[in-house]
Amino acid sequence: MKKKQKKNQMFVWVIGAAAVALIGFGLYSAYTKPAPTVLMGDAWDYTLSAADLGASWSENDRSFQTLYEMTQPIILPNEPTAVPSPIQPGIQSSYYVDMSDTSSREAFVMTSQVVMYDSALSAQTALNMESPGTEWEKVNAPQTVGDATVLWYLRPIPEASLEQATYRVDFRYLNAIHSLAVTGRKEPSADGKLAFSFAKIALEKMQKNAMPEALKILSEAQRTDLRSVLLTQRELAALDPKFGNRWVFDDRALPMWTPNSLFLDSKSLETFGRVMGYQAMMIKAVAPEEAAPIISAGLFQQVTAYREAGNAQKILDKMEGLGGGAWKPPEVGDSARAWSIISKTEGESSRLAAVTEISFRVGVYIASVRTQTMPILESQGLTASEANKEIAQKFALSFAGKLKGK
Repeated sequence: MKKKQKKNQMFVWVIGAAAVALIGFGLYSAYTKPAPTVLMGDAWDYTLSAADLGASWSENDRSFQTLYEMTQPIILPNEPTAVPSPIQPGIQSSYYVDMSDTSSREAFVMTSQVVMYDSALSAQTALNMESPGTEWEKVNAPQTVGDATVLWYLRPIPEASLEQATYRVDFRYLNAIHSLAVTGRKEPSADGKLAFSFAKIALEKMQKNAMPEALKILSEAQRTDLRSVLLTQRELAALDPKFGNRWVFDDRALPMWTPNSLFLDSKSLETFGRVMGYQAMMIKAVAPEEAAPIISAGLFQQVTAYREAGNAQKILDKMEGLGGGAWKPPEVGDSARAWSIISKTEGESSRLAAVTEISFRVGVYIASVRTQTMPILESQGLTASEANKEIAQKFALSFAGKLKGK
């Protein structure tokens, strides 16, 4: 798998990733569990992270790619046309992270990539066909990790140190392939020993999180998988006439579950019957010469499940939204509230942007969409706000339609 092209580096959120989880709120059994047959989490649930490896490790880069982006590559003006790679049958998504440890005497650099497939058969077929490039030599794997394992050795290049080596372990567990490439000192790296030691840690993580705790909580409450009701990239492309086919997930703030434990007032949320939430932040890939005040280039969407519709409505009534700029939205779901403001973006080079939020209830679910423009001039505020409100309404109405009957 190849990493995707760079995303919109110009976009700066008005409200950062750490804060958006708070958007909506002002305020096992004892028997032996059966072995999992499919991984039900997101790809990033299963990659190794710096937190898994220790304080000396740091993250250098990350990239998330969906099937939609693989089949609909984004080509910006003045960029060379990319040659599309063949799409592997059954592939769903890919998440890649690059890490390093400058203090280690054994492993220095590691990349961890998880590719999710629709079935174990599709994953095994992809593993059998894997060919990372002529610089890699396939060698006999001295051990098996997961359900199937392939070991690769990176042929050394003249400028590389003779005292280090790179091995890559590709292993399949259920419907996912985890690729771990580790560069370290030659002796402990021999025969992939270092890479295998990390692969075992990765396998344990995959086994432990095969079914995310959030899905267990939702299942027990008889609520749907919240990820399935968020607007997809294909749906956004159909709704948004202004480069709508360029919405991508923001690598800086990956989609995430929002359990009650995430909030300071978790006990009161439980009293109101809050079950679980899920949120995603997306940005639009727009070149500088394409930027315009009428283009919405940031989208935050979230959905939260409650046990009772009445309590969900009480929460909606208390929501603070953007803290000002309340306006009357169209009829969305069973009940809705909305806000629209001109605000400053975060960071040292703060600029103005139009921001709109529509939060609404459909049965026992509360959902929100928040759209944001590219940076604008003060004189462009009215034009930007009206365009931003228009696309937020379209998104909210479609979102509410998906929630009906859930």
